[in-house]
Amino acid sequence: MKTFVISDTHFGDAKIIDIVKRPFNSVEEMDATLIRNWNKVVTDNDLVYILGDFAFKNPEYYLNQLKGRKILVKGNHDNNIKGIVCRHFESTSDYLDTTINNQRYIMCHYPISSWNGAFRGVIHLYGHVHRLGHISGRDLEIPQLPNAYSGNCEFYNYSLVEINKFKVEEG
Repeated sequence: MKTFVISDTHFGDAKIIDIVKRPFNSVEEMDATLIRNWNKVVTDNDLVYILGDFAFKNPEYYLNQLKGRKILVKGNHDNNIKGIVCRHFESTSDYLDTTINNQRYIMCHYPISSWNGAFRGVIHLYGHVHRLGHISGRDLEIPQLPNAYSGNCEFYNYSLVEINKFKVEEG
């Protein structure tokens, strides 16, 4: 079993293509690419942590197509998730403190400047920060904090990242 992280898929959200300049001609192309990339690396036994902003509308439509066991850390666009928790997510939360393979992680949709264990080897995984800003049209400043990593699919060719890719920075 592998463990993956992803955030900000924004399934069904046509506006995100223009807002952050995603390289797709339509929401259908974006959704098909995200689903294909997901199912290419995830098996039914794998665990996926979704760090928010999963689907703009009809999340169950997308969840039915995606492999793996899923845990959702809710984002600001996940208000439509409530009724499908039992069927598709092992759990949902706003903030998650968990240990995987003896490594502790703090997961939140938003980047936070300090977290419990930040200077003791605890890794913070987040989403929310996109590649391009919708106001200025230029790269947004991404917090450069030791042991804090974005799971935004825009930074990983619209795919997931294996959690063991994120390493504790010493010093």
